Amino acid sequence: MRYRVVVIGAGFAGIGMAIALKQAGIDDFVVLDRADDLGGTWRDNSYPDLTCDIPSQLYSFSFRPWRWSRRFPARDEILAYLHALIAEHGLDPHLRFGRAVAAAEFDERRAVWNLTLDDGDTLQATALVCAVGQLGRPALPDIPGRDRFGAIRALRAERLAWLDVRPEVQEAFNSWVASASRTSVWESGCHSWYTTASGRNTNNWPDHTFLYRYRVRHFDLAAYRVRPRQPAAAGASAA
Repeated sequence: MRYRVVVIGAGFAGIGMAIALKQAGIDDFVVLDRADDLGGTWRDNSYPDLTCDIPSQLYSFSFRPWRWSRRFPARDEILAYLHALIAEHGLDPHLRFGRAVAAAEFDERRAVWNLTLDDGDTLQATALVCAVGQLGRPALPDIPGRDRFGAIRALRAERLAWLDVRPEVQEAFNSWVASASRTSVWESGCHSWYTTASGRNTNNWPDHTFLYRYRVRHFDLAAYRVRPRQPAAAGASAA
């Protein structure tokens, strides 16, 4: 099948491009995504309290402001915004989920893109727009001892989608840092970025380097909330 435009990726970039095509009067296009829903990084990440680090009004399309509930929007609210855009612009017929692009080759003589999907199906396009994210594939550093790192072993052995420090564990750590730092230079009259507006130190290590090394080398899965990895959707794979 041949399209005027094929867009790869149904995150913010892909949805924005689809809307722009509609606004330009172009209806002969398709948006492909390897996953089973739209959203890009906001679909793939779901750890507790996930929020955007960019102010909400700056994280909206200029042509469609949104009534955000907070300055830094949460994941569910961002996904709701994207789904609203799909409905408002009638993009559902153009979305193809579980369709990963395995290869794309441009035929200069015919001026056409030849796309091969991971299931062996083929498409053609006059124009191809790559709207995939930059961080879609985790790249672990190739350093000695990587596979001995406790968190990585736990993620693989327990087949976890994510792990997140338990609130009570984090609070206990913060209290220890504050107590141990009370007589240090960081909390005895020094005003710097190490402390919060209330004067509390939450990120500067107040003890010996040897203890720090011990703490980061010993991973305790019981200190984390976890979520099992969901089975891959039928037909979905890495693009």
